[in-house]
Amino acid sequence: MQGAILEQQIAEAIKLVLSQLPGWSGVRLEECSEPDLVDFRVEARVHDRAVSFFIEAKRSWHPKTLDNPKRASSKDGKPIVLVAASIQKNLAQQLREKHLNYLDTAGNAYLDIPGVYVFQETQSPPLIDLDPKRRIGETFSPSAVKIGLQLLLEPSLVSTALRYLSDRSDVSLGSANNAMDAFIEDGFVLDAGKKGKQLVNRELFFEKWVEAYNQRLRPKKALGKYSTPMESLELEGCDVCWGGDQAAFALTQNLSSIEKVLYLYGNTRALQVKNRLRPDPEGEITLLEATWLQEQESLAGIAPVFIVYADLIHTRDPRCREVARVLFEQKIKALLNG
Repeated sequence: MQGAILEQQIAEAIKLVLSQLPGWSGVRLEECSEPDLVDFRVEARVHDRAVSFFIEAKRSWHPKTLDNPKRASSKDGKPIVLVAASIQKNLAQQLREKHLNYLDTAGNAYLDIPGVYVFQETQSPPLIDLDPKRRIGETFSPSAVKIGLQLLLEPSLVSTALRYLSDRSDVSLGSANNAMDAFIEDGFVLDAGKKGKQLVNRELFFEKWVEAYNQRLRPKKALGKYSTPMESLELEGCDVCWGGDQAAFALTQNLSSIEKVLYLYGNTRALQVKNRLRPDPEGEITLLEATWLQEQESLAGIAPVFIVYADLIHTRDPRCREVARVLFEQKIKALLNG
C-alpha cells in the first residue's frame, strides 16, 4: 500500500476502534496540516465530555524514533496519539514507559489525556492487515520463480545459506528471504528447526511453479521471435541451449518440431550473425534469456527438464501437452519424489 493511502486507512480503522470504546460517541476524524508530526485531528464525546487530540499514523513504529519529546503533544498543547496497523506488546510497554499515547487497529490502546484514561490489551486481529495471507500460487513473484527453479533442480539448496541461494538464483538477498518465507507459509518448505528445512508437497509446488514461470517470468525473459533463411541452425560457440519441442524430442524421442525455442546464456550477437536471424513477429524461432546455470542443463545443449515441460505447457497445443504428460511420467516424477 502507498504511504498516504495506508495512513488514511489506518486512521479510518482507528476511528472505528474509538467508536467501540465504552462511553465514546460522535467520533470525528479530520485531516490536518500540522507540520512534521500530526496527520489527523480527532474529536469525540466521552461520557458526554468533549475530547480532542491529534493522531500520527504510520505503518509501524520503531523504538528509536520515539525519543522526540514533540511526539507527546502538538504546538497548541493538544495530546498526540501514535497509531499503527498493529503495535506489538513489547513496543506498547516502551510507549507507556515514555508516557506516549497509542492506538492500533486491533484495539490495543493507551490514552492518558485530560479527562480520559484508557488502557486496553486485546488478542483481536488488526483491522488493517499489512501482509495478507497469500493464496497458493500467488507465492511466486518473478524472483521466487527463480528461487523455485533452483530448489527443483537441487532440493538440498533449501537448507543452504540464504546468501548462497540468492547468488545462485541471481536475485537479491531480500527477494530470496521473501520467497523462502512464502514457501514456508504456503506449505512447500518445512522448517524443522535444527533439523533444517525440506522441500515438501513437491508435485503441487512444481505445478504452481510452471504456472508462475509461464505467466510471470517467461514474458520478462523473452528476447523476441526471429526467422532465418537457413535450413538448420548453427549453434556452436553461441552459448545457447534448446527448450520447447526440440528439447522435448531429445528427452523423449516423441515430438516433431512445431516451434524452435532457444535459451541464451549471453547476448544474441553470435547467434544472430551465424544464422542470419532477423526479427519477425511470425518467426519460427523464439529466443529467451536463460535463468539457470549452464551446468544445470538436462543434457548438453538441452534446457532443464522443468523448463522444457513449462515450454510445452505454454504452447497450449494438445500434442505438446501430451508430450509434457509423457515427460512428467518418464523424467520429472522421479526427480520430484527422489
